[in-house]
Amino acid sequence: MNSPALLAAVPTWFVVLPDTDEAAAVAATALPHAAESLPHASGRPWLMGRWNPGELTAGECGGVRLAVLGGWCRAPGCYAAGAKALRRAGE
Repeated sequence: MNSPALLAAVPTWFVVLPDTDEAAAVAATALPHAAESLPHASGRPWLMGRWNPGELTAGECGGVRLAVLGGWCRAPGCYAAGAKALRRAGE
């Protein structure tokens, strides 16, 4: 991250971090500027950033973790349907 101080001027941003020790440097750089942080199951940071209340929805179904920014179905079963539709990471 060349200019992490610039994050303070950006109203909405996020970073997705892998569940590795190597991501610790990025997490440490972003953390002072992040208003929100969600952890991996390991406790390491997964998502960090600044977003509006209610703008990010996260959940887990069958060992698949989902995070959605913006509009998303909040009815029961939506996460399960989304998780079942995923075939591999990155989809």
